[in-house]
Amino acid sequence: VDPEAIIRSYGADTARLFMLSDSPPERDLEWSETGVEGAWRYLNRLWRMVAEARLDLGAVGGAQPNHMDPAVDAVHQAVHTAIDATTSDLDRFHFNRAVARIRELTNELDKLEATMAGAGWVMREGLEAIVRLIGPMTPHVAEDLWQRLGHQALLAEIAWPEAEAALLTD
Repeated sequence: VDPEAIIRSYGADTARLFMLSDSPPERDLEWSETGVEGAWRYLNRLWRMVAEARLDLGAVGGAQPNHMDPAVDAVHQAVHTAIDATTSDLDRFHFNRAVARIRELTNELDKLEATMAGAGWVMREGLEAIVRLIGPMTPHVAEDLWQRLGHQALLAEIAWPEAEAALLTD
C-alpha cells in the first residue's frame, strides 16, 4: 500500500500513528482502512479534548490544588504511570504499546467531571502529558495542540516529561 494515499486523505501524523500503533516493529504491518480511520478518529478526539475543553483547564503552570477528589487523585496517578510506562516503551522501541498507553490515558481523562475538586488541573496535566508523549509520533498535531494549550515555546524545545516517583506506587 502506498502511504502517500493515506497521507493525502488523512495526513502524515495519522499515517505515522497508524504505522506505529498497529504492530511491533519486528512484524510486518498489516494495512487496513479501519486501522487508519481509527488513528484518524483518535487524533480528532484528542484535538477536541484540547480545542473544546469541557473543563476549565486553568492557566499554564498553575499550582496543584491542595485538595483533589479521590477519583481525580486516581487519574493524577494514572498520568504519571502513563508517563513512566510510555517512556519505557519508547526506549525499548515498543511503539504500539506506547500508543496504547497514551490512548488508555485519554480514556482516564474522560472520567473527569467539572464538579470534581481538582479536575481541571489534572485534565491540563494529563493533556499536556499526552501531547508531549505523542509528540515524536505526531509532531505536527502535537505542536499545534501544545500552542492551543497556551504554551509559547515549541514542544520540540520542551524537556521530556518525568513521572513523579511517589505516584508510581499503589
